Amino acid sequence: MHGIVLLALSLLLAGCQTLSYQEPQSGPRARVRFATNATNIVVLQTYEDANCQVNEQEWMRLVARNLVNPNPKRLGIPRWRFHDNGAKEVYVSAARTLHGMFTSGEEDKGVFRSTSYRCGVVFSVTFKEGMDYEVEFLPGRTSCSVNISEIVDRGGTVTVSHVATFDNRVPAARSGCLEKFKHPTRVF
Repeated sequence: MHGIVLLALSLLLAGCQTLSYQEPQSGPRARVRFATNATNIVVLQTYEDANCQVNEQEWMRLVARNLVNPNPKRLGIPRWRFHDNGAKEVYVSAARTLHGMFTSGEEDKGVFRSTSYRCGVVFSVTFKEGMDYEVEFLPGRTSCSVNISEIVDRGGTVTVSHVATFDNRVPAARSGCLEKFKHPTRVF
C-alpha cells in the first residue's frame, strides 16, 4: 500500500516539472524570459516550422501561483515582475527563428453548469545574439495575446522596446497550428 502511495506521489511531482527545454550551450544565443501572470497553467510548445507540423516539443509550463514542486529559473534579465513559477529565463538559439504556441485554459464552474475556456497564440520570432527578451503570454477567455519585447540595460538605465504582438487569430497559412490547438498532443 505504501509503495502505491509513493508511486502516485512521485508521478504527481514529475508531472509538475515546469521546465523541460534543453538550452544551447554554445553558438549564437539570446537570453529570453517566457512569462505570464495567468493563475491557470500555461504551456509553451515549440516547432521547427511555422505551420506547427515538425518536431513538436513542450518547453515549459508557467503559472503565477505556488506549485508542489516549484522550479524557479532566472538568468538576471532586468525588469523581473512575475511570480517565480510564472516566468522562466533561458538561453535560446539566435541562429534560427523560434516558432511557438502558448496555450492555456480555465473552467468557470457555475451552480447549474460548467463552462471551459481555452485560448492559444501562435508566434514566430528571431532573437538577436547577446540580447535580452521577454515573451509574455496575456490570457483571456475569448482573446489572448503574446507580447515580445527587447530589454536593454545601459548602466542601470533599462529600456524596453516592443518587438511584436501576436493574438489568437491564426492565419490560413498556419492552419496546421490551429489543428494542433484543437487536438493537442498533451492535456493540461
